[in-house]
Amino acid sequence: MKKVIARISVFMAATCALLVICSTTVGQSKTEASTKYGLGGKQITTKTKSADGEEETQTKYYDAKGKLREHRTEKRTRAGKTVEVEYYDEKERKTKRINDTYDNCGNRTNEQTEHYNDGVLQSGEIIEWSGDELRPKSVKEWDPTNQRYEDHPVDEWMRENYPFIEKGLQLKFGARSTNGCQYALAQNGDGLSTLALNTDLGKISINLPDDLSAGDTFSGTVVAEPAGSSPTERERNQEVLNRYSLLIGSHQIRVADRLFSEVAGNRDEALRLILTDGDGRGRGHVSLRLELPSSAGMSFQFPRLGQEGRPVRIKGPCDGNLKTTHVKIGGADVPLLAESPRQVVARGPVGLAGLTEIQIEENGRAGHAPFRNVAINLSAPKTNLLKGEQTTLTVRVTGLEGIREDLPLELDNKSPTVVRMAGGDEQTITVHAGEVRAGAYSTDRTLTGIRPGGFTILATLWIEDPTKVH
Repeated sequence: MKKVIARISVFMAATCALLVICSTTVGQSKTEASTKYGLGGKQITTKTKSADGEEETQTKYYDAKGKLREHRTEKRTRAGKTVEVEYYDEKERKTKRINDTYDNCGNRTNEQTEHYNDGVLQSGEIIEWSGDELRPKSVKEWDPTNQRYEDHPVDEWMRENYPFIEKGLQLKFGARSTNGCQYALAQNGDGLSTLALNTDLGKISINLPDDLSAGDTFSGTVVAEPAGSSPTERERNQEVLNRYSLLIGSHQIRVADRLFSEVAGNRDEALRLILTDGDGRGRGHVSLRLELPSSAGMSFQFPRLGQEGRPVRIKGPCDGNLKTTHVKIGGADVPLLAESPRQVVARGPVGLAGLTEIQIEENGRAGHAPFRNVAINLSAPKTNLLKGEQTTLTVRVTGLEGIREDLPLELDNKSPTVVRMAGGDEQTITVHAGEVRAGAYSTDRTLTGIRPGGFTILATLWIEDPTKVH
């Protein structure tokens, strides 16, 4: 089961209003087969939400013998989230534990890693970060003799984890942004880990596969989106953004190159990246957890449904090199975003909605499957409501030709102090197949202003999404 989410975010200003629509995917509580720890395994996911809006998702992975091999807990609050993962051997003895804390921009503020032998803690590390700074605020390591965490020199840790420092590279960091999130890490369950940096010149996004393991050959992309009110201004800003660089380990990759391939380190802890501007000033950094090594399936696994303009993930035997990969949807090549040895992620086509076909050619292998591209559009004629003023929110879903099952459509008002939505701030509507007309479904809701300001409404379409294997 997958959720396809379209988001309408309206930002108000005294002289203008900007309407932004985006989407993402999340999972639903369920029990399903899993090959993460071999054929015949399963995973059980339980999701809960408290009255104050806090969400907790627990996922347990079992092998074919029914032994617990991994327990993942994610808690989300208004301040950010915490992620705890415990790994177990075939006798259900703990082998590793990680516990990370993130702020509401997606930046990791604390990370803890522990390794166990026969269930006994042998080594560990706790890193405290200071906002968007590259340098940790403190580092502690587990002392097995004294059975406690001891301070570890930060300079020594920097040399160990950022090899380019040994090459004499000096990073200069500007002042911390005080206007929202200067940069943010997003992991939306769509196969991507994306670091987005917002600047006055535009936005830079770094796309990486979200299943990186130690020793992986992997590929990613760097995309610069220049800002500007005229083609000349955007072209000038693009030239500046192209001089930005991405530092991975001891390698330096220019934004202008767009595509890069690397090998993840042998450490099983994290992959650390830094984005610098043309003057060598650090602008953003991210630390990605590396998964435990796992094997790819022998056949390609295709999603039967995707979101217009959103990531589409194909699992299967890949080589981690985007230069040997081609993906087509509806007979046309689509942009490639990231690849690991177990998956490739492409961008779904825009302007194509309905039933079509998805194809892949990967280093001499090929596969194809039926595919449905769905578009969800949210619109409102008024984006600047005064207190008591009303407007109509229209949710329109297209690409539903031939649908036979009923689909739950969830509406969620994320700004209840700014607008009130008729029918409740959280509601579920059933999209009956008989209500689909010409492959589309529409519904309206009245929004009433409570106070001026930006508001966010989520429309979530739940669709049973079995994987096609070819």
